Amino acid sequence: GACLIRLKQQVANISAPQLESLWWANAIYPSSVHLGKIEDLKSLTTIFSVYGPEGIPQNLACLMFMSCVKVIETLTLTLGYPQEINNFQYLMEDMTILPDITSLHFILHVQGHSFGACSFHILRMCSGIKQLIMDLSKHFISEAQAECPQGCICDQPSNWKTEELKLNCLREMEIREFRGSDHELVFLKRLFTWATGLKRIAVAFNVSVAESTTKELCKMLRTFSRPEICMDFYVYQNMVKVLYAYED
Repeated sequence: GACLIRLKQQVANISAPQLESLWWANAIYPSSVHLGKIEDLKSLTTIFSVYGPEGIPQNLACLMFMSCVKVIETLTLTLGYPQEINNFQYLMEDMTILPDITSLHFILHVQGHSFGACSFHILRMCSGIKQLIMDLSKHFISEAQAECPQGCICDQPSNWKTEELKLNCLREMEIREFRGSDHELVFLKRLFTWATGLKRIAVAFNVSVAESTTKELCKMLRTFSRPEICMDFYVYQNMVKVLYAYED
């Protein structure tokens, strides 16, 4: 079954040996939770702030699950950024371990910033994944905020641009709400080099992308890919996602 937990008590004892799906969105301190057996857990959804002050309760709760849950099928992880990050600390290095997972689902709420560094940090800890979903739909920002300011630190640390990463088990990838921003394109180009065993990728464009731009982005993504990879492109028509056909 599925379980949504919203804690109001200062201390909670949780033991759910048959629990299969857990969505944890509470900003609580791990000292307020005594976690018992959840060995049948198959799906975990949680949130982590990439930048901020040390000791964010939401992050501490996320880290608690990362260390307590050993093996799950699907991890859904929302990575959040504040609009202005230069006065905050980069917090991804606090995350040093992930469960053994089969499918990874990123929900990226990045406010126009680069998500390469944080995504690379996560992927190198779960290099055995078979499926990757990157959901860019959380870019609820105005056109004026679409790009980060000059001198922004969001590309740091920049090792993701040069270090090798082997995602040899990755077979399927899905990119949702793709806009074709510079940050998205730079990261996807690297991702194709890491995913040497990739068989299929689906790209769904955001409704704001013009048809002429969509065609150019399709051609560009083809240049990143390899002949053996099946690539499908989708657009939205009357709020319904449909397969997009274009001429080379």
